[in-house]
Amino acid sequence: MYDVTVDIETVPTHDEDVKNEIRERLERENDSKQERYHKTFDEVWRKTSLDVVVAEPISIGLKIADEPTQVFMRTELTPESEIILLDTVFDYLRRELTSHTLIKNQEVVAPSKWIGFNLRDFDLRVLLNRCRVHGYDPRVRFHLDNSAQICDIMRELGGYSNKGLIPMSRVSAAFHVPGKSDDMHGSLVFDTFLAREFKKIAKYNASDVNTARNIYKKMYDLKPRPMALEFGSSNISTFTDSDFEDFDPDALKL
Repeated sequence: MYDVTVDIETVPTHDEDVKNEIRERLERENDSKQERYHKTFDEVWRKTSLDVVVAEPISIGLKIADEPTQVFMRTELTPESEIILLDTVFDYLRRELTSHTLIKNQEVVAPSKWIGFNLRDFDLRVLLNRCRVHGYDPRVRFHLDNSAQICDIMRELGGYSNKGLIPMSRVSAAFHVPGKSDDMHGSLVFDTFLAREFKKIAKYNASDVNTARNIYKKMYDLKPRPMALEFGSSNISTFTDSDFEDFDPDALKL
C-alpha cells in the first residue's frame, strides 16, 4: 500500500444558483446593518474559494509515496471541466495504487494514508464534496472518519482547537524545509488563473505538495538524543529542592 500527499488550489464558485443565493443573503444582511458595515458581492463571492462545499478545484497536486509529484489542472471554469479534472485525478489514483478493496461490488482505491496540510477540513473534504455535488463516484476512500489513515500536518502539530490554525510557511520554517515562494500565495490563485498563468499555479501547487511531504518525513524521522550525543551536556545545569534556600515543598500540598 502507498501513502498519497495531496494539495489543491481552488477558485470561487461559478454556479449561478449559488451566486444568486449569495446576492439574496447579502442584501438581507446589508439591510440590517449600518452602511459602513456593508459588504460587496465581490468581497463575499471571492471568499467562496475557501468554502468546502462550493469552492471549485482548478489544480490538484498528488505525490504517491516518493514518486515525482503530478499536478492536474483545468484551464476552463465550466462544470464539465471540473468533472473531467476530478475524473482524471481519481482515474490516475485507481491506476497507480495497487491496493484495492471491494466495496459494494466495485473496486475502490484505498491509500494507506493521506498526507497534507489542513487536509481533513479542506483539501479532502472539498474533493469529496465536489464529487457529491456532481453525482460522481470517485471509487476512492477518503478516510475522513479514520484518523489513523490521515496525517493532517496542521492538526497533528497544532491540535484541533482554533489555535491549531498555523500557517504552512511557519511550519516549514520551523522544520527547515524549503517552502512557498514569496511571489505566489493562495489569495493570488484566482487572479493568476484569470491571467492564464497556469504553469505558475501548477508550480505553486507542486511546491505545496513537496513541502507537506518533506515536513511529514521530518516529523517521523526521529532519533534518540541526537543533540545530546552531538553537543554533549556540559551546558546543562541540574537543580533539586535542596538547592532552593526558601523552597518548601510541603507548602504546595493541598
